[in-house]
Amino acid sequence: MKKSVFLKLSFSFLIALGIGNYLKDSQLLMPKEYKVLKSTVNKLAENNTLGDRPITFTIVSGSYTTWMAEELDLCKEKDCSFYEHLNPFKEHKGSSSRNIQEAIRQSYLFGGVDASSFPNGIITISQSSFPTYGKRNDFLSCTIAHEIAHFLSNDVFSNSLKVSKKNRDLDDEEKELLEMKVSRESEKEADAKATEMVFNSGYAAETCLKEIDFLYKISGIGDITHEKSSHPGYEQRMLSIKEVVERLNLSKRSNDRTEGKWKYSRRNNSLVFDPISF
Repeated sequence: MKKSVFLKLSFSFLIALGIGNYLKDSQLLMPKEYKVLKSTVNKLAENNTLGDRPITFTIVSGSYTTWMAEELDLCKEKDCSFYEHLNPFKEHKGSSSRNIQEAIRQSYLFGGVDASSFPNGIITISQSSFPTYGKRNDFLSCTIAHEIAHFLSNDVFSNSLKVSKKNRDLDDEEKELLEMKVSRESEKEADAKATEMVFNSGYAAETCLKEIDFLYKISGIGDITHEKSSHPGYEQRMLSIKEVVERLNLSKRSNDRTEGKWKYSRRNNSLVFDPISF
């Protein structure tokens, strides 16, 4: 082979490799769930202040997978959190791969809506949340806004600080009750903020009230609020959001806006919203 031909082939290979790497992380080719998620966050960002810190969204297998993993003897009780954050878009390999894939499949069918917010700006949402909501992107907006509200308010840090200031003279039982009380308050505040954010985005003020009613009913949980509840019970939570709805129906929508850019990583299974500072 002549040197010039070899160089042309090598150059073509490098171009193809570069295009392949680009397409791998192209937002055009990311899973449909990420496209719905991006559209949902964009609508919130167009009408609300989302802060100045990057927010990393990752779609995971969800907490239902931990129960499946325990049933399949993949882990011991209370030691299965690893499986909650599995990448559902990846074909897992290894000696337990068949059981792992089965756990992810069942979680997709039975998992329902499941989302969490971390203090470093990572927000997880289970893949099963998307078929559960179906075309109700307004309901999905409530869940995403709720987790963003936790992040923007630094709730994990704030809750820890509140508890640490008051628990010096408390026994373990009293400390747990205090932690749960503080947690319930932060959940109510996140509900209120999410309701407001979704209202600002053009949806009806009652949207998140209907979404919470939907979530409790599909979960089959109608509990009242207990001292050891991390979240308010059904009736208390509905009453709290109704108060926000009544206030919003008498107010105007916000004109705030957050400009940002997006970056998708197939390898990290993440979609990052990075606010642009002006």
